[in-house]
Amino acid sequence: MDNIAPPKVSFVCAWYNRASYIRATLDSLLDQDFDDYEIIIINDGSSDPRVKEILDTYADSRLKIIHQENLGFVATISKAIQLSSGEFIAIQGSGDISYRERLSTQYDYLLKFPDVGVVGTGYAVTSQSSSLLKYKNPSAKSGIEDLRKGVPFTHGTAMYRRCIYQQAGGYDLRFKYCSDWELYFRISKISKIARIDKVLYRKIEFDDGFSFDPEKKLIQYEYSLKARNGAQSLRLLKGSRRLIYTVISINECISSMRKRRFKRAFQWLKKIPLSVLGVEFKSIDSELFWKRN
Repeated sequence: MDNIAPPKVSFVCAWYNRASYIRATLDSLLDQDFDDYEIIIINDGSSDPRVKEILDTYADSRLKIIHQENLGFVATISKAIQLSSGEFIAIQGSGDISYRERLSTQYDYLLKFPDVGVVGTGYAVTSQSSSLLKYKNPSAKSGIEDLRKGVPFTHGTAMYRRCIYQQAGGYDLRFKYCSDWELYFRISKISKIARIDKVLYRKIEFDDGFSFDPEKKLIQYEYSLKARNGAQSLRLLKGSRRLIYTVISINECISSMRKRRFKRAFQWLKKIPLSVLGVEFKSIDSELFWKRN
C-alpha cells in the first residue's frame, strides 16, 4: 500500500446546533484557494437534528465529519485536532466564514517565519440579527504583558504550528471558557505569537454565544482572570465581587440598549440587583474548577 502524505493544513471545527449556518461555513472552507488541506468537523451532540442531516449531505474527499454525544467545545476541538494530521492547524468557528485566501496567507506566513507558533488575522464581525459589518484588527503586540490585557485575535482566525501546539500541551480541558487565551500564554513561553493585519475571516456574534448570556459572561470573566494567571487579580476579585459584577451588569445593560438589543438589556437589568446582593456567587463558583471541592 502506498504511503499517503498528510495534508499541509488541517481545518478543525466543533459544531453545535446553528444548522442554518452550516452551508455558509462549509462552503467557505471548501472554496479555499489552497490546494492541500483537510477539514475535520465534529458535530458535538447537536440537539437540532438538521445538523446531522445537512452535514451528511456533503461528500468531499477533503472533508471528514464525525457525530458524537455532547462533550463541550474545548474537549471537542481538542479531539478534532487529535484526529487531524496537517503540519498546521487552522481553527474555524461554527457559523463563521473563512475568506478564500485565508489558508494560503497564513500558511505562507508560517513558512516565512519559522519562529512563530501561532498566527491570527483581522476579521469582520456582525451580529446574528444584523448585516452591518465592523472590522477588528488583531493586536499589534503579543508579549506576556500584552496578553494580560486581552487576546491578540479572535480564536477562529488562529493557525497553529502543530509541533508548537503539542509542545505547549494543547488546550487545557478544564477551561470551559478562555481556553485559547490560556494556551497563548503557554505558547508565548516557547514561541512567538504573530498576527496578519488583514481581514481574512467573518465572525458572527450569536445570541447563544458565551459573551452575550449574562450568567456565562460573568463566569467567563472569572475564567479570563484565571487564564491570565491572575492569582492577584482573583484575590482582588474575591474582595470586590459585588462592585465588579454590578459595574459589568450596568455597562452591558447600557451597551445592549444602545444596540437596540432590548431582550438582552432586560436580562442584564435583572442581574444588577442580584449582583449587588451577591446571591449568585455560589452558582458561579460551582462552574469554576479551581473552587470546586
